[in-house]
Amino acid sequence: MQTVAAQLIIGYAPPHMVAADDRRRAAQLRRIFGDDTHPEPSIIIGASDDRGMMLGGAVVEPFVSDELISKEPDAARQFATTHRILAALFVLPEARGSGIGRELLSEAAYWALPHGGRYLDGFVDDRNNSADFYRRSGATVVGHNTGLPARRPTNSELSHYPGIDGTWFYVDAWRMHQGKINCARCRDVFEFVDEDGGYLLCPNCGTPEAK
Repeated sequence: MQTVAAQLIIGYAPPHMVAADDRRRAAQLRRIFGDDTHPEPSIIIGASDDRGMMLGGAVVEPFVSDELISKEPDAARQFATTHRILAALFVLPEARGSGIGRELLSEAAYWALPHGGRYLDGFVDDRNNSADFYRRSGATVVGHNTGLPARRPTNSELSHYPGIDGTWFYVDAWRMHQGKINCARCRDVFEFVDEDGGYLLCPNCGTPEAK
């Protein structure tokens, strides 16, 4: 799948570089979390037809930063816990227009949820010209060459990469997948409260999650 992603996504790294990045990210996560439970270095999501032929795919990674790990290890842990990066999303040309891309984005956002995750962040290079797709599919798209805004619980902005023209977007997985997240205390389904930055509330325990 990484080979096809490199062919279809302008600027995507070749498979051998992706594998090296995955190993580096795994080492970073060990630095941040030690033996504690933490996100996987990467998750690959595939879409196929009823014959098993690939139609598209997505790659989700945790947010990690060497600079943040060195300067603010607690913040690095919080970002790696809360934020996931949509490293790739593609649909084969012959399968486009069928809703597969939207389903892949939704599934990628769902896989942002384990281990305390909330946000799926992504970047569209101007050469790929797909910002409108993400907007139509439920993502919040920010201004061109603008970083991502501060959001709960990290409350820190993420700067735009210098020298790369494009558009950042994000999906609030709590909002997109409300009704699928359970309270750790009673296992009842959380309600998403759309105020004060958005938070989860257990109707049984009455306890907010990460408000």
